[in-house]
Amino acid sequence: MEFAGYKFLHNLVLGCFVHLLSDSLILSSSQTMTKSWTFNIPDSSFISFSPVYVQEQDQQISLDFKTSNPNGVLFCHLLKDSQHLNYQMCAELKNGVLKLLYSITIFREEITIGKALHDQEWHSLLVSLAAASGELTLTLDGDSRSETLQAYTRQNFNSILAWDSQKSIIYFGGLNSNVTASVRKPHFLGCMRNLKYKQSDGTLVDIPVETIDAVLDNCYDLCSDKNPCHHDGRCVNKYSEATCDCFGTDYEGKLCQTFGSTIVTLRGYEWLTYMLHQKTDQILTSRGRFSLEFKTKRGSGVLLYAAGGTPYHSHVTASIHGGIVTVSIAIGNEDIEVQAGIGVDDYRWHNLTIIHEKRLIYVYLDGREKSRSFTRENYHLGLDPKVYIGGGDNFVVTRGLQVTNNFVGCLKNVYINDVSVLYALSDKDRRAQYHGGRAGTPHYTCEEVINIPISFPEANAMLLLDSDLETRYTLDVEFDFRTVRYDAILFYAELLDRDIINGNDYGYVEVWVYQGRPMLLFVPSTKKSDKNENLTIPCYVNNNDWHSLQVTFKYREASLKVDGMTVATSQYHRNLEIFGKIVIGSSLRSNRFKALTAEGFVGCIRGLVVQKQAQDPLDMMESEGVNGLKLDGCHIVNYCEGNDMCEHGGRCLSDWNGVTCDCTNTAYTGKACHFPKYRQSCEDYFLAGVDQSGVRLIDLDGSGPIKPTYVECIMGYEYNEEKYGRTVVTHNLEPNTTVRGYMLQDMRKVIEYRGMDREQLVKLTQISGWCEQYLQYDCKKAPIRLGTLTWFKAANGEIVEYLGTSDKHGGHCICSLSDTCPSQKCNCDADNDKWQRDDGYNRINRQLPLTEMTIKQNPNPLEPGRAFFTLGPLYCWGKRNERAEHAVTFKSEKGYLLSHPWRSDSLRIGFKTHNQHATLLYHMGTKDNPNYFIVTITSANKVVFFFSWGKEQLEIEILMKTLVSDGNWHLIIMDYDQYNIRCIVDMHEEVANIPEGVDKVLDFDGALYIGGINSEVTSTENNRMASGLVGCMRGLVYNGVETPLNRLIDSSTHDVTPQCMTSCWPNPCKNGAECVEKWGSHQCICVNKWAHYGEDCEIDINVDAVTFTGAEASYLLFKEPPSLNLLDSSIIFSFRTFQQNTLLLYLHDNLNNFVQVELTDEGNGSYIVVKFNRFNNIIKLAKPTSGLGDGQWHQVAIVNTDGYFKLFVDTDKVFNGSSYQKQKLTKYTDKPFPATDENVIPKRPANQPEDLIHIYVGGVGPNMTNLPPLYGCIRGLKIGDTLFEMQKAAEKYKALSAACDNGCSPNPCLNKGICMDLWQNKKYKCNCSLIAFAGERCHLEASGHFAGESIVQYKFSPPPLFVAVMEKLDLVFKVESTATHMMILTFIYSERHSTHDFIVVYLDPRSGVYVQVNQGYAIHGVGKPGNFADGKPHHLLYRHSGNEMVLSLDEEGIGRVTVPNSGLDELDTILVGGIPQAVIQNIPDAMAYAKYANFTGCISDFSFYLVWNVQKEPIQLQPLKDLRTSGATEFIEVFGPQLGECSTRPITTDVIQTTSMFKVPSTDSPTLTMPPWKPGPAQTIYIGPSPKIPEQDQKTMTTNLTPTSEKDVAFPAMTQGSADIMIIIVALTVVGILILLSLLVALLLCKIRRRQKKYAVRKFSEDYDVKQPLNDTITGPDRFNNHLATLDEFSMISATIGPRRHNETSTFKPEEGDKPVAYTGVPKSDDTGYVAQVFYNRRKNRPASSISEVLEEMDRQRQAKESGVDNTSESPMYEVLQGSNDTDREWAPQRDRTPLTCDFIYTIMPPSIPESQEEEDIYTDPNWDIYAEPNKTDKLALKQGQDEEGEGDIEHPDHHSINSLLDNHPGMEYNGDSGYEAESKQDVDEEDEDNITKNIPNMSDSNLLNGFSEETSPSSPNSKDFAPQSGKTTPSDIVPRLKTHDIMKFREDEDGPVFIVQSRAPVIPTRDYSSGEFT
Repeated sequence: MEFAGYKFLHNLVLGCFVHLLSDSLILSSSQTMTKSWTFNIPDSSFISFSPVYVQEQDQQISLDFKTSNPNGVLFCHLLKDSQHLNYQMCAELKNGVLKLLYSITIFREEITIGKALHDQEWHSLLVSLAAASGELTLTLDGDSRSETLQAYTRQNFNSILAWDSQKSIIYFGGLNSNVTASVRKPHFLGCMRNLKYKQSDGTLVDIPVETIDAVLDNCYDLCSDKNPCHHDGRCVNKYSEATCDCFGTDYEGKLCQTFGSTIVTLRGYEWLTYMLHQKTDQILTSRGRFSLEFKTKRGSGVLLYAAGGTPYHSHVTASIHGGIVTVSIAIGNEDIEVQAGIGVDDYRWHNLTIIHEKRLIYVYLDGREKSRSFTRENYHLGLDPKVYIGGGDNFVVTRGLQVTNNFVGCLKNVYINDVSVLYALSDKDRRAQYHGGRAGTPHYTCEEVINIPISFPEANAMLLLDSDLETRYTLDVEFDFRTVRYDAILFYAELLDRDIINGNDYGYVEVWVYQGRPMLLFVPSTKKSDKNENLTIPCYVNNNDWHSLQVTFKYREASLKVDGMTVATSQYHRNLEIFGKIVIGSSLRSNRFKALTAEGFVGCIRGLVVQKQAQDPLDMMESEGVNGLKLDGCHIVNYCEGNDMCEHGGRCLSDWNGVTCDCTNTAYTGKACHFPKYRQSCEDYFLAGVDQSGVRLIDLDGSGPIKPTYVECIMGYEYNEEKYGRTVVTHNLEPNTTVRGYMLQDMRKVIEYRGMDREQLVKLTQISGWCEQYLQYDCKKAPIRLGTLTWFKAANGEIVEYLGTSDKHGGHCICSLSDTCPSQKCNCDADNDKWQRDDGYNRINRQLPLTEMTIKQNPNPLEPGRAFFTLGPLYCWGKRNERAEHAVTFKSEKGYLLSHPWRSDSLRIGFKTHNQHATLLYHMGTKDNPNYFIVTITSANKVVFFFSWGKEQLEIEILMKTLVSDGNWHLIIMDYDQYNIRCIVDMHEEVANIPEGVDKVLDFDGALYIGGINSEVTSTENNRMASGLVGCMRGLVYNGVETPLNRLIDSSTHDVTPQCMTSCWPNPCKNGAECVEKWGSHQCICVNKWAHYGEDCEIDINVDAVTFTGAEASYLLFKEPPSLNLLDSSIIFSFRTFQQNTLLLYLHDNLNNFVQVELTDEGNGSYIVVKFNRFNNIIKLAKPTSGLGDGQWHQVAIVNTDGYFKLFVDTDKVFNGSSYQKQKLTKYTDKPFPATDENVIPKRPANQPEDLIHIYVGGVGPNMTNLPPLYGCIRGLKIGDTLFEMQKAAEKYKALSAACDNGCSPNPCLNKGICMDLWQNKKYKCNCSLIAFAGERCHLEASGHFAGESIVQYKFSPPPLFVAVMEKLDLVFKVESTATHMMILTFIYSERHSTHDFIVVYLDPRSGVYVQVNQGYAIHGVGKPGNFADGKPHHLLYRHSGNEMVLSLDEEGIGRVTVPNSGLDELDTILVGGIPQAVIQNIPDAMAYAKYANFTGCISDFSFYLVWNVQKEPIQLQPLKDLRTSGATEFIEVFGPQLGECSTRPITTDVIQTTSMFKVPSTDSPTLTMPPWKPGPAQTIYIGPSPKIPEQDQKTMTTNLTPTSEKDVAFPAMTQGSADIMIIIVALTVVGILILLSLLVALLLCKIRRRQKKYAVRKFSEDYDVKQPLNDTITGPDRFNNHLATLDEFSMISATIGPRRHNETSTFKPEEGDKPVAYTGVPKSDDTGYVAQVFYNRRKNRPASSISEVLEEMDRQRQAKESGVDNTSESPMYEVLQGSNDTDREWAPQRDRTPLTCDFIYTIMPPSIPESQEEEDIYTDPNWDIYAEPNKTDKLALKQGQDEEGEGDIEHPDHHSINSLLDNHPGMEYNGDSGYEAESKQDVDEEDEDNITKNIPNMSDSNLLNGFSEETSPSSPNSKDFAPQSGKTTPSDIVPRLKTHDIMKFREDEDGPVFIVQSRAPVIPTRDYSSGEFT
C-alpha cells in the first residue's frame, strides 16, 4: 500500500523550511551591514591577509560560519617564511567538531569544542591568545574553553616570535596551493561573516582582505533563486551545488524528473550498503532520516543496520521478527525501541520511516506515527560511515539487533537523509554498493524468491545432516546441483551392520562426480571388499548446468537417479542402517581414495529435500552443520577454461576464488605447482644439513621440464679438504664386457644409465662442480688405439678419444702422462702377447658420462687377441656455481659486501656463523623506489624474511629444528612465481602468497648488502636490522649466474677477507677444549681451567700420575726452598681411590706452618677436608661430595684468593662454601698447636730445623700420623707455579708405580665379573664372588666333569649345636642319554653329630630326580619324574624351610611335600658326585645308597645355602667354585681323578656386527629405495660386414663361426661382396642339419615299425595311469582329454633310476643269523626318508632313462603276459627303501607341481641300511647291489669273480643269476637324456629281447601280501633283521613311508594287488622273501 503519511511529512518539511526562511530573512535584515562570504569551490576558495603585530602582542580572531560539510578549515595563521621556524595556529572543522591546533617548534597542542557543527546553522567563534601567559581561549556559541600552552610555559616564545621581524599571514576557508603540503587541510564549503582580528592597539577590527580566490560575496543560497527540482522535490543547498531530495514524491533522479522508483529483490544472500561520508571516523549528527518500503513473505530479516562505537555507542536498526517491525535507536547508554505493525510478511508493500531530530525520534510505519525522546543531555548520533540495508555478511545477535537473517523480498524508495540509495546504486554512485551476489549486479525487479541455491565455494565446504529414527533404515535425499569439477563427492552416509555375534561392521554409501559422470559407490562392509559396487550413470554433469539428483537407501540396497537415469545396487545379505552424520559435499572417511582438498564438492545445490521434506536454505545456513557454505546466487565460473596456470602436470581445480592447482601427483608445490619438492643434487641435500647417505629424489633443473629421478647419495665425501654430497649413477654395461675377440664384428655399445636419460645426465654434469667416471681396458694382443680403433661418445654428443687424461691429450691413456707406456700412448697399444691394462678416470664434466663406445676389430678375425672393457658409475659432487674458493669471511660485525640488484630467477646463498642475531641480506630501497627486503637471523634457530613493496608487506618466519648458529654451513634459497614466494633454510621451507597489491615481486632498485649493512644507512626498516654477520658466506647465485663473493672485495671493503677462514676446523684445541671461532683466529676455552693451560690448552698436568700402594713407605717427599712460598699458594691435584679415609697431601715449613688435605667419611657422607693454621689455631675446610671413594678421578683445587683459601672439588665452577684467611707462625716452637687438633705431627726437634718446605704426597713418614696412607693414584700436582714431577720422583721408590693406567677399561673380567682397578701399569683384580665363575678373570666355570670315579668333599665348620632352619640347594647338571644306572648327585651330611642327618640327591635315568632328607628319626623325600638323562642341562632347585620341602627342575612343575617342622643337626660336609664307602660304612642309613653309582656327567653352579638357629643371614657354600679358585682349596678334597672342565651353558655363537656404509642421520629424512630397473645388457649395434675368414684359413677351419648372440642387436644391411663368406657358412650348416635330421627320422620310423609289428595298441582305460600327465591337476570330464605331456614332465628324469652293474670286488657280505638280512649301500637317512626305485630297460641292458623307455618296457611286459609268457622270472627290479618314522603321506596333485620321474608297479620290503655310507654312494658306486637272506636254506651269496671287469654271479639254487642276466647285455650304460629316445648306445635286436623275456624269474603276485615281523616292520627303521610273517596285511602295513613328493597308489588287479609309486628318488631292487624271488 502507499505511504499514508506522505502529505503530513511534506507539510511538516515545508513548514520547517518556511520557518527557517523567515528566520534567515529576519537575521539578514538585522545584520544588513555585516559583510559575509560564500566559499563554494572545493579545494580553491580562500581569503587571506597579513596582520600587523608588535612584540608581545595578544592575538584574537573571531568569525561566524555555517555549513553542511563536517570538515574544513575556518582560519589558519602561518609564518610566511617557515623554513627557520615551524609555527601554525589553525581552527578547523573535523568530523563536525571544532579543533584548534597550535604548533611551534617541537610543541604541538590541540583543543576541541562543539558537536555536529555542520548542521546548516550559524555558529560564532572567538580565539584569544594571551602572549604573556600563553593562555589560549576558545569561545564557541558562548561556550568557552581555556588551556595554557606548554610551549609558552617551557620556553619564552615571545622572543622567538618576534612579530616586529616575522611576517605572517592568516587564511580563511582554506590555504593557498603553494603552502607546504605538511600543513594543508581541506577547504571550507559554506558561509562566513564577521571576520575580525585584534590590531596592535588592541582593537578588534574587520580583516583587511588582501587576497580572495573563488569566494562569493554574501552568503548565497543556490536554492533561493529558483528550485531546480521537479515534481515538488526539495532543493538542498550544498554551497558548491544544489541537489534534490525526492523523498515523498513518486519520482526520482537528480532533479526528481523520472517517474517511478527503483526496485530491487534481495534473495537472502544479498544486501546493500551506503556510505554516509568518505571518512573512516564517526561524524556526530543531531538530525537524520532513514526511510524504505519493503515487501516480503518471510517473517524475519534485517532491514537496516547502522552503528558506531566512538566516542560512545550509537546505533539505528530496523528488522522484522515474527511479522513485527522492530526499530532500535541508541545514543550512549540510552536505548529506544519501537515495535510497529503485525503480519508485515504478507507480501505487500509497507513504508517505514525513522526521523532523528535532536532529542526526538519519530517512527512511521504505513503512516502510523510513534514518537520517543532521549532524556539525557547527549542526543548526537555517532555512526560508522557504512550503513547496511537488507542484511549483511554473517550478522550476529548484538545490541539493538536480535535478528541475524538477511532480508528476503523487495525494496524501493530507500532514503538516507536526502539520498535515494537505490537510485544512487543504479546510477553507479560509489556511495551505494551491492553485495552478496557473485554476478555483482542486483536484481532490479520485484520477484518472489522461491528457490535459494547454496554454494560450496571451496573443496572443504560441507553440509552435515543428522540421522534419526526416521532415516535409520530408509533414506531419501533429493537436490539439484551444478559444478564444473571433474571429480567431486556429492553425498556420504555411513552404514552400520549390527552383529552381536561377530561384532559390528561398518560401511558407507557415497555419490561422486567421477571423471565428469555421476557414480554411486556402495560399500556395505569394510571387511568384505567383494561386496563393494561402483555404478556409473553414462552422462556428463560437470558442464555448469543444473542437474537433478536423488539418492535412496532402503535396508539392503541403494540407488541413484540423475536426470531421470537410475542405477541400483544388488541387495546385501543383511539389513543395514544409516549411522552417524549424513554429509552433502564431502566425506567423513579418513581413508578416502582421493585427497579431500582436490575432491571435495565445489558448486551449488538447491531444492534440498530430505525424506520428502523440503529444507529451507536460510534456516540451514543458521544450523551447526554448515561448514564454509555461502548464499551468493551460485554464479559458478569455470576458471580452468583456457587457464594454463598449473604447471608440471598439476590438475586445475576451479572454485569461487579462481583456480586451485592440485599438485598431489606431481613433484612440485606452490599455488601453481611451480616450486620443486626435491633438491637439484645430492650436494644440495648435503648443504641443507642432510648427512645420511642413501637413495634420494633429485630435480636437476628445479622448476624446469626435466622430471625428478632417483639417485644414490654418498654424504660427507671429502675432496680437497672439503666435504660434499656425492651423486652416484649406475649403468647397464656389465664389468669385463668382451669387446674384442675371436671372430667378433665391429660394434657400438649403447649404454643406459639408471633413472636418467641423456638430457638429465647432461644437466647433472652441468650443475656439478666435479664429475668423474672410471674406465678400464684389459687386453691381450688387442690394441686400443684411441681415436682410430676405439672411441667414446659422451651424453652431450661429444666424441671422447682419451682414457684417464683429457681432451688435450687425444688418443692417449694415463700412462702417457708419466711416460710409462710400452708404446707412446697406451699400454695396450704395445700389442704384446700378455695381458695389459689401461685404466683411469675421465674428469671433464661436459664429456661425461660416456653413453656410447665404438670398437673396431682386428682385420684378421682369426687373430687370438682379446679385450675386456669396464666402465664405472658416474660420480658427481659439488656445485659448479658455488665454489669453495669463492667464499669470504666476515671478521667483524662492521663488514659487508655490496652487489647489484636482484632482477630475476631465484636467489641462494650459504652461510655459517655462531651469531644468534645477524643481518644476512638487505636489499635497500631508493628515493624513487622504496621497496626493500631483509633476511635476518633473529634467534639461534629462527630466520626471518621480510619484504616491503610500499604499503604491502610480507613477513615469513622459518623456525628450525636445528640451530643455525652452530658454526656449520646452512643454505638460504628465495624463489618466486607470480603467485607465491618460497623461502628455504636448509630442509625447512615456507610458501607464502604474494600480497594482492604487488604487481612485480622483484621490484628492487637499490644495492644488495651481503653479510651486514653500512652504519650510515638509515631507513624506516632500521628496527628490523640486526648487527652484521661474523662468519662465512659462499655460493651467492642470483639473476641466473653465480656472483663470486671474493670478487666483491675491493679497497673500500673492511673486515672481509677471501676464503672461509675457519680456524676451528679441524679443532686446534687440545684436551677437549672448546674452540671459539674468531673467523681468522680462534680462542680455546679449556675444559679444566686448573689442569689445562696453554694457547691451545695443550698442556695437561694430569699426564703426570703415580700409583700409591698403601704401604708404609708408599709416599713421595719433596723438599723445596721457602722462597717459593708454597704454603700460601693455590694447590691443584687429582686423586682416585676406593678408600673412604686416607691422607692425600701434607705440607709444612720449618716454623710448623702447614696445609693438610685428607679424605674422610665423617658423618653420613664423603668429605674433602683441608686443614691449615691461622697462627696457632687450626682451621678446617670441609667439602661434602658423594662418591669420592668410587675409584674415579676427582680433582681438588685449593685456591688462595687475596689470602683466603677456597675449596673446589670436581666440577665446582662457582664457590659456594666458606673461606678463611691463613696467617703464618713467625717463631718456632716444638708444640705449636693443641695436641687434640692435630692428626699429622711431623718430627719437631727442640731447635728450629732447616729452612725448607716439606711436601708429602700420598702419605707421610713413619710415626707421623694414624691416618692410613693412600691406596690409589694422584696426578697433576701443582702448587702455585710449581709443577711437581711425581713420576720422575716415583722411580726412586719401590713402593710406588710411576703410572696410573686403568686396567679395567675395557673390562677384562669375563662373565660379568667385577673388575677392581689396581691401576699402576693397568693392573686389576677380578671379583667373581657374585657369579658362578672363578679364576683370575672369572673365566673358569664353577663346574666339574665327573667320570664316575671322582667325588668332591667340602668341609665347613658350623657353630656347635646348630640346627638348620632352612636349606637351599641350587645346581645344574647334564647327563648323557646312555646312562642307565641311578647316580648320586650330592650327599650333604653331618659327620660330627651322632644322628648323621643328611640330604641326598640322586638321579634315576628312567624315572626322574629325587631328594631325600634323613632327620635321624625319619626320612622324607620329594621327587620330580621325567627323563633328565637326555644330554641337556637341567636346573635343580631344592628348598627346605619349616614344614615344607620344594623341588623344581628347569623352573617347571614344582614338587612339594609337607614334613615335620624340625631342622637338620650340624651339617658340616658336602659330597658332590657320589658317596665314599667310608661314609656309607659310618652312616647306617646311607647303606641304602651303596649300590648307587657315582655321578657321570657335568655339574655346575653348585650352591648350598644354610640358615641355622643362631643366625639370621644365610651362608653360601660353593664347593665347585672354591675348587676352581686358587687359594680356596684348604677345605676341599677330591677323591679319585681330578675333575675335568665342562659347561652346562648353551653354546652361543658370536654375532659379527657389521657397520653400515651409511652414517646415522642427524636430520630427519625419508628412507627411499631405488625403483626396479631391468634394462638388460647394453645394446650392441654391429657395424659393417661380418668378419671375413682369410682364404688360407678357411680349409682348416672346423669351428662354428656364428657370432655370439647378444640382446637388442641391430644388424646393418650388408653388401653382396661382404656377405659371400656368410652365405657359404650358412649353406654348409643347413645341409649338415638336414642330413642329421634325415638320419634321425629314418631311425625313428624303423623303430616305430618294429614296435607296431611286435605289440598291440593298448586301450585307454587300461593305461590311463601311465598316459596321464605327471602333474595332472585337471579334474572332471576333461581330465581324460588331456593326453599330451608337457615339456616339464620329462625334465626331471634321474640319471640314477637304477643301480649300475655290480662286480665281484664288493666287500659287503651278509651277517650270519637266523633272521633274514638285507644289505644295501644306501645310507640311512636322518631326514624324512626317501623312496628308491628302478625301472630297467632290458632291451638296452641299463636303467630306463626316459619316459619313452618306461612306456616301451611296460608295453613289452603286457604283451608277454597276454601271450602266456612267464614274465616274472626276469621281471624288472623294484624296491622301496624306508628311511624314517614319518607317517604315510597322501599326494595332492593341486599342491605338488613337481615333475615326477616314472610311473610303475612293484612290491615292497624294508631293507637294512648300513650307516657308514653316504647317501650319494647309490648313484656313484658301481660295486653296490642288493642282497637278501630269506631263510637258512635259501640265501643269496656274493662270490668274487675272476675277470678283470669285476663281473660276478649270484648263486641261487632255483633261479638264474641276475649277474648272468646282466652279462648278456654288455650295452647297459647310463643315459642322462630326458627326451623320448635319447639313447647313446646301440639298440638290442629282437633276438636279445626274446632272450631277456624268457629269463624273467617266476613270481607270484599273491605273495605280496605276506607280512613282516614286528622288529622288521616298516615302523621299525632301525631293524637289521626281518622274517616272513603269516597272515595277510593291508597295504598300509607293508608300504614304507614315502617322501613328500612320492605318491602311493593301490588297486586290485586281475592277478592280485598292485602298488604304484610315483617318485623322484631311485628305487633299489630287492627280494620277496615269502617266495624267495626278486620283485
